[in-house]
Amino acid sequence: MSSFNFSAYLKIKGDNLLPESNQGNCRTSNTNEWCFEAGDDRVNVFPGLAVLHTVFVREHNRLVKELADVMPSTTPDDVLFEEARKIVSAIIQQVTYREWLPIIVGPLAMRKYRLTPGFSFRYNITQNPTIYNVFATAAFRYGHSTIPRFLTLGDRHVPIEQLFNRPSEVIKDLDTVLKAILKDRHQEVNRFINSGMTEHLFETSGNNGFDIVSLNIQRGRDHGLPSYNNFRKACQLSEVTSFDDSVFGKAGPALKSVYSFPDDIDIFTGAVAEQHLHGGAVGPLLACLIGQQFHDLKYGDSFWFETSHPRKGFTSGQLSEIRRMRFAKILCRNSGVKSIQRDPFTVYSKESNPMIPCNDLPTIDLTKWRR
Repeated sequence: MSSFNFSAYLKIKGDNLLPESNQGNCRTSNTNEWCFEAGDDRVNVFPGLAVLHTVFVREHNRLVKELADVMPSTTPDDVLFEEARKIVSAIIQQVTYREWLPIIVGPLAMRKYRLTPGFSFRYNITQNPTIYNVFATAAFRYGHSTIPRFLTLGDRHVPIEQLFNRPSEVIKDLDTVLKAILKDRHQEVNRFINSGMTEHLFETSGNNGFDIVSLNIQRGRDHGLPSYNNFRKACQLSEVTSFDDSVFGKAGPALKSVYSFPDDIDIFTGAVAEQHLHGGAVGPLLACLIGQQFHDLKYGDSFWFETSHPRKGFTSGQLSEIRRMRFAKILCRNSGVKSIQRDPFTVYSKESNPMIPCNDLPTIDLTKWRR
């Protein structure tokens, strides 16, 4: 093994968990708990976020250690760090576009916006990859409607408001939290959002919680977002002229009770109320807004993992190894779970999404990085 010091690793704390933040931006119950520090300060907002951050920090550190075995002993620490970082970034892109996006936007949007990895990628220097205001402010908030009322931690059904800004469950047992996220069925994308999110968000002792829906709607107005119909027109979808429009299904009467005219509908409200596209988890407007954003992020990224650039990209052998990786394997080898459903983004099904032993999942062969 190469000789290197800890500068190639990402920082961790006891039990291979995230390091302690000096901001105190969470709620702890005793001296054995701490607030997590990560690249995104929302890491403490919900245990699921903390688990994902932790899993990929562990993956980075695992790769550093294994890369040291296949690279010369003179390899500097910063090279090990950057190569591990590059591989993790590529895996995240691979998982996001191959495993997660198809479930959300559906097959038609995947083809329309050329989102599937391996679709003859070519970097477009004129493509602006920045985030659209409507995406950050409204469209990508759709996930708030999918959060379940409870998280099943072992034999406990814990209301989500008891988990906000509390890292204690992850510190106590990350595997239990991960198993709960894999097992519990999320809510569908629709106008119904559970009371934990509408009455108790960021609730503290002596203070009432926030309403995420009110925040989302007001945020859109504060940012000056045009109406729901304006964005349908921008996406070349037909404008809604009646609350009885089939795009809303049974949600029409509810929208009519709070809006005078279809043109008054806020973008967040209308988007989550739409009927889902076939094979997707969202309606046509969200599929358009999300699909276009992820198209721009891909083709406007000169570091996209499938680039043919000799220094920014990978060799053909390395790229083949990255394409073999699946999210299930990342979760397995960075936790204590021994078996997992083939698709972690979907609940277990004996027929369509069976449990498989972690050891049966393909892993990345780092000998392709031998120098």
